[in-house]
Amino acid sequence: MQAGTTGAEAVEKILGKNHEYISKYDSNTLALMSLQSGDVDAVVTDNVVADEYVANNPEANVEMITDPETFESEFYGIMFPKGSEVKADIDAALQTVIENGTYTEIYQEWFGAEPDLEALTQ
Repeated sequence: MQAGTTGAEAVEKILGKNHEYISKYDSNTLALMSLQSGDVDAVVTDNVVADEYVANNPEANVEMITDPETFESEFYGIMFPKGSEVKADIDAALQTVIENGTYTEIYQEWFGAEPDLEALTQ
């Protein structure tokens, strides 16, 4: 797993901090290379990273699994400096693509699932 991520935190909750079976890497790329070389048995990473790796590396002979009971869902965000002049425009644009269905179409294409629109509008 990549050090300093929420995935790392989740694994440490399960096995304990600094458990001997936990290997931490500076990047997902290094973690996935260790998986492919057989140095580790599994890698905990974001679904998008895992899906992309599996799709682009069929010779790696790995599969992506999800475990929503152990790992909580996470959301991406957009950050602006305080008082940003573009925030209102971005908020309006996001509201438009959510309401007209474009967001759902893009989400389905890239993530293969339905977005949680209720969480987006809170």
